[in-house]
Amino acid sequence: MSKAYMERINALRKNYLSHRVEMDIKDAYYVTQGFKATEGQPWAIQKATAMKMVYENKPIFIQDNELLVGGVAFKPRAGILNPDSACSVIERELDTISTRKYDPFYLSEENKKLFMEEVAPYWRGKCVLDRWNAMMPDDVRTMRDGGMLYVDKKFVRGYGENTPGWRTLLAKGVGGIKKEAEEKLASLDAAGGEDVLKQMIFYKSLIITAEGIIALANRHADLAEQMAAEEKDEKRKAELL
Repeated sequence: MSKAYMERINALRKNYLSHRVEMDIKDAYYVTQGFKATEGQPWAIQKATAMKMVYENKPIFIQDNELLVGGVAFKPRAGILNPDSACSVIERELDTISTRKYDPFYLSEENKKLFMEEVAPYWRGKCVLDRWNAMMPDDVRTMRDGGMLYVDKKFVRGYGENTPGWRTLLAKGVGGIKKEAEEKLASLDAAGGEDVLKQMIFYKSLIITAEGIIALANRHADLAEQMAAEEKDEKRKAELL
């Protein structure tokens, strides 16, 4: 690897480590708003709408030296909460998460307030972890409480064991996949029975998610153009454009 690339990587690493680790509550807030807006609809539609709302509204950034842009949270070093999977975990640690010995995440008073007023009330008894605790078999609970096994881990960390089809994504693009889903959806007849309805829900959720991803990409493109207009270094300006 060339010296120039190593310098770029080291600069990004230094910048990453310079940030205090924080918890991104805004992400959870937008997920919650998406679920609220689609209450009563199929879960896949709710999740897709929630992600679209995140992509359209989450704070974004482009770091100096960065060529591949896009971050999980509002800054390079931050964690997000999946409220639909394990909202109650943060609620239990709200006053200690910033100071706990292992893996502390700074959480401002403003974001604590946002969480307690706009996120936590909606998910109590609804998130996957709460539902699992309510239906957990007694023998499993006994082993869990006795430290013999830790089955909550999956629900705390969320779900989604999958490997994206990168070749398909790179070949077709998100826009191409969205168009394909729209064509598939248009070819289906809602009177075709349960299996067809499941397919329709899948394609609708795919289209909604794709719209969100495209919006997020466009937001980064707009930000890159704004930064390029103010950039004095011609090399960096070319990278941004």
